[in-house]
Amino acid sequence: MPDINMEHAMALPAGGVKLFKVFARMEYALKREDYFTNHNNRLSVDWQRFANERLGNGFLTRVRNEKLAPTILAHPPRRQSGAGGTFEFTEMPPPNTIQDFVFAVCRVRHNLFHGGKSHNSMSLRNRKLVKEANVILIEMLQECPTIRAHFENP
Repeated sequence: MPDINMEHAMALPAGGVKLFKVFARMEYALKREDYFTNHNNRLSVDWQRFANERLGNGFLTRVRNEKLAPTILAHPPRRQSGAGGTFEFTEMPPPNTIQDFVFAVCRVRHNLFHGGKSHNSMSLRNRKLVKEANVILIEMLQECPTIRAHFENP
């Protein structure tokens, strides 16, 4: 049996592995800080409550003023959808609230993890989105010392 071609499975934009690792540890830290919902004994990180309670629109204003995520703000990652029973990407409007911005950052990771972007890992836009998502996750940790402590410690 011939070997499986792993080229597309192994392709990630620069910073992609870092994004997976930082995002995973961030979700762990948020759950340790009780930012989760529990549906049928399945935990999900409550990014919206985190955005509201710990970041606020001041964080978004700072991100804009310091130009930390210009691509995410102007051309946010598209959302994967199955409208009409077909796989497609849906354009998303620029984020105007902290909640929408945080969800856009999460969508960078989701698109990469769920295979929507790995096939086009060399795209300049994808590289920018991954780089900016990494920057923003670190900024979130800088903003929230107790979450940072969970992130940094076992």
